[in-house]
Amino acid sequence: MCPCNNCYPQNDLLYDPTQSSTFSKISCQSSYCHQLDVYYCPSPSSCIYIEYVDDSHTQGSLIQDALTFSSDTMQNICFDCSHDNGGQFMKIDGLLGLGRGALLIISQTAQFYGKLVAISIGGERLALSLTVFSAAGTMLDSGTVISRLPPTAYSALRSIFRQHMTNYPIAPSLSILDTCYDFTNYQKVKVPAIAFIFDGGVTANLDFRGYFIWPKNLKRV
Repeated sequence: MCPCNNCYPQNDLLYDPTQSSTFSKISCQSSYCHQLDVYYCPSPSSCIYIEYVDDSHTQGSLIQDALTFSSDTMQNICFDCSHDNGGQFMKIDGLLGLGRGALLIISQTAQFYGKLVAISIGGERLALSLTVFSAAGTMLDSGTVISRLPPTAYSALRSIFRQHMTNYPIAPSLSILDTCYDFTNYQKVKVPAIAFIFDGGVTANLDFRGYFIWPKNLKRV
């Protein structure tokens, strides 16, 4: 949050734009400002956003500044600088939007990190067209525990996964989880490794707990 007029206590230091040499306000004439769902302009140089979620609310200025992720510093990243907050935010420092809108962090940093281009399972790269991942529609929701892939990608991944799991008896589906197994007589289970491959050859190896739900006393080999 920015220095705030009406805010809840938070654990970390407030962001102070007066201490940044790269800070700048987003003007009311900016295309960024016009992409907000709800905004008003108290002056030509200020774009004020207003957002309400359930019983919570946040209001503040739309600004630009340098943003650092790990060792990568990106200039002119647009984000909301809160002045007035209330409701159920508790002591969080802020909200990170992970959708595909032009103002959200994934779109603004796409030139640095690229988009998903392939998936591998058990060391085998799935035979998928690049167009499977290039179409709009992807949304990352940090409040949802189940991630969904495009149907073509999911079907291919599920098919290879099932081939790796033929030694285990199949169990009935559980809600949207359609690839289940009965491990009643097993103390150790061999599960294929899954990885996401991004532009530039960057590979994210998924922890098995991120794509497989099982009893705590069961061991993976």
